[in-house]
Amino acid sequence: MIDTNEQLLMAWLRLSSTINNERIVSNLSFNEALVCDVLYYRNMMGVEEQWTATDLCRLTHMHKTLMNRTLKSLEKKQIILREPDPTDKRKFFLGINPENFQTFLEVHEETLKLVRNITKLIGQEETKAATESFHRVAEAVDSIIYKKGEAK
Repeated sequence: MIDTNEQLLMAWLRLSSTINNERIVSNLSFNEALVCDVLYYRNMMGVEEQWTATDLCRLTHMHKTLMNRTLKSLEKKQIILREPDPTDKRKFFLGINPENFQTFLEVHEETLKLVRNITKLIGQEETKAATESFHRVAEAVDSIIYKKGEAK
């Protein structure tokens, strides 16, 4: 019999591989979609504070080299804008390019369709419970693996 820890790992890997599947986020890589989601939700919530690549690394736990590659790709696709900090030329602030952000919104809407279908299949209550569980698991992982936003 497989113990609970093994079952959790199996479920986590299965869900992770499904979410990271190119068929779900076909126009953007998973990391590009992740960065866009962060910027999108911050924008939706009216957060006006400008963010740097370092801020995004801290939040997403992506390594700087991967983050820079992801940001360069998003900038090349003209989905995001990098604006230099007027006081520190080494820093760049990141933001959504309103002219081309439709590319991300199309991917986001496709993902939301998938989520809506999941909710239809498992119901509102189970969706709510799963969401709360996902948040608790993510917080537990963060508390075990990361210390003040930096990898141990």
